[in-house]
Amino acid sequence: MHDSVDYDYVIVGAGPAGLQMAYFLQQAGQRYIVYESEDKAAKFFQQHPRCGRLISLNKKNNFFEEEEFNMRHDWNSLLSEDKEMKFTKYSDDLYPQAIHLHQYLNDYANRFHLNVKYNTKVEKISKANSTFTVRTEDREGRTTSCAAACVLMATGAVTENIPVEQIPGLELADTYSKHDMNKDLYKNKMILIIGGGNSAFETADYFSGSAGIVHVVFNKRIQFAWDTHYVGDLRAINNNIIDMYHLKSLHSTIGSQVVKIVKNEAGKLVVTFRDLNTHWDVPGWLYFDMEYDHVISCMGWKYVNTQVFNESIKVELVKGGRYPKLSNCWETDTENLFYIGSAMAAIDRQSASGFVHGFRYNIRTLFHILEHRLFKKPLPHLTLPRKI
Repeated sequence: MHDSVDYDYVIVGAGPAGLQMAYFLQQAGQRYIVYESEDKAAKFFQQHPRCGRLISLNKKNNFFEEEEFNMRHDWNSLLSEDKEMKFTKYSDDLYPQAIHLHQYLNDYANRFHLNVKYNTKVEKISKANSTFTVRTEDREGRTTSCAAACVLMATGAVTENIPVEQIPGLELADTYSKHDMNKDLYKNKMILIIGGGNSAFETADYFSGSAGIVHVVFNKRIQFAWDTHYVGDLRAINNNIIDMYHLKSLHSTIGSQVVKIVKNEAGKLVVTFRDLNTHWDVPGWLYFDMEYDHVISCMGWKYVNTQVFNESIKVELVKGGRYPKLSNCWETDTENLFYIGSAMAAIDRQSASGFVHGFRYNIRTLFHILEHRLFKKPLPHLTLPRKI
């Protein structure tokens, strides 16, 4: 159909979203390639979550035998024709270890012989008329380019959200991805964790038994998954610190705003907070300082790397610059440039798009949309008997 291009589809990233789309394209016999900068698929799950435990359910026993019903409780498996290629065969744990998901996804890529080119980083994506040019570089520094009709960004969590421009001194803090996991270093120390999501409370829980005092600070109301029904909000398995706080066990949460961080002569980190006191006779800000041995920034992720696009491609950012602006079919402002995977949650917060059990179906839907758009294939449909 598109003889002027090398590939009809280029997928950037071999995480669960990239592999799921690659599977559908492979089954359809399309010309596609997946570029992955690492030497294996889903390398993210070798290191994240930092504690090693997923918060995606792996509920194997559900009483009923219907496969579709059971898939609703299997939050990690990708879709395929092979009924044996299920994540439930890799772990019996309700909250499994991330390393098992890493192994499963690599086995999935190998089982279906998906066209993944590893150790190949996408350096720049440009577009002229209706054709994308994707320039890549391998580990030896060799660069190549290919032409594509459609580009699917499956890059997942790209970088941590570290707003140093908003909090002077934030560069003095450790980050979720890079903080030392040796609990002995934090023994009987004062730790401040900045953030109100799963990464912040996962970190707080991890150090709760070794640290003297752990404070978790956030400047807006915590979104609990049991209230919002969104899987990406704070899950019960991570909120032990809140339990300890209410049981007066030293660890605590602080509903304040971090203003700045400075290091004093003793090497401690002095953090300035502020609270808006609306109940005062003259409402105003209350400022106070606290001293910590360690400060760890756990403020979530950004899902877009705008540096990979040249000026011919427009990707508008939303939600504080963390997500791409997407249409109702997950397309950016640039035609035939899509984001798939966890970035799909930018427009589907009320659904399950935050992880595999939701976006695997989104991706299947997008696959059919693209096949219809690019190759005029009919959309899946059912013809019901006409009522007379």
